[in-house]
Amino acid sequence: MVATFIALYALGKAQPEHVLPHVSTIVEYLNIKCTSYNDNVIVQYVAKILEFTIPLMKSASASIIYSLEGSLTKLLLVSGQLVIHSSIACLSAAIRLSKNFPLVKEVFLRYYCKCDICFLRTER
Repeated sequence: MVATFIALYALGKAQPEHVLPHVSTIVEYLNIKCTSYNDNVIVQYVAKILEFTIPLMKSASASIIYSLEGSLTKLLLVSGQLVIHSSIACLSAAIRLSKNFPLVKEVFLRYYCKCDICFLRTER
């Protein structure tokens, strides 16, 4: 399955308009439960694919964009470093499309609080 998303990423990087009709299906893979390294790689590549297809979605429905923003925000708070980098890049593309700029501040504050809590735990 990982190889499928890597190939889809390569295809989408070259011709993103070919991936565009399948975005609503690809978004669902952001919600898989990451229990193994392969699951994390799948989520990472899904975020990378969406990062360059989202700007092409000029007439995207608000529900898809808000669903995407919610999934990516959740991934930022519960995932490992492999997924976080791709999620931030994809979330920035989604926010540029939706113009939901207050979400940037909210996500930053939530992520900062989580990092602060982890830092305090390690000091003890």
